[in-house]
Amino acid sequence: MSFSPGNVKREKCAVCEKTVYAMERMAADGLVFHKGCMKCCHCNKSLSLGNYAALSGKYYCKPHFKQLFQSKGNYSEGFGEDKPTAKWDKQNANPDAKPCAAATAVADDAESALAM
Repeated sequence: MSFSPGNVKREKCAVCEKTVYAMERMAADGLVFHKGCMKCCHCNKSLSLGNYAALSGKYYCKPHFKQLFQSKGNYSEGFGEDKPTAKWDKQNANPDAKPCAAATAVADDAESALAM
């Protein structure tokens, strides 16, 4: 049996897209990185498998992940995404949107109970 170097699958780093060799390989969330390429999106500190947190495809060091969460109290606003309530506002802004039948029935029951 002969070894053919053309048959070897080469993994590419998710950040720099260069070949990742075994000694510098780090895998997280199904992606492969060079040890120096996986960095915090906030402070640019190099991350390891024990000190990172991931959200929406972005990687953070644990202190900044905690700090950004605490600054707004939710995972979206603190990390530069839309507020969860913005989705509700978009639904309410559409005058043609019709409420579901169950919601209408509950509202009608509540109104009739108050009228008694």
